[in-house]
Amino acid sequence: ADGYFGKDYSLSGWNCSISNIDNAAKSISISPNPTHGQFTIDIKGHQGPIDVEVYDLSGRLLQSTNSTTISLKDYPSGIYSFKVSYGERVKEIKVVKE
Repeated sequence: ADGYFGKDYSLSGWNCSISNIDNAAKSISISPNPTHGQFTIDIKGHQGPIDVEVYDLSGRLLQSTNSTTISLKDYPSGIYSFKVSYGERVKEIKVVKE
């Protein structure tokens, strides 16, 4: 399944259509992941500003930036959560630091 579907419904006389649901998580790429310290976020089709917040597994905010190149060199190996805000979207992604 590629995350897209279409189906017609009738609600109180209104015809509604659900189609081409954007799977925005597919539009964000992180490389390299796992990383040894530095990685790049690429958002397909987005040219505007982004905001990135970096959290450890306990939910503590470690850093906030609007750069697409992120460094984890000052942090120990582990899994980190990133909240990426761009346009009207907010996505959470995980990155492994080896």
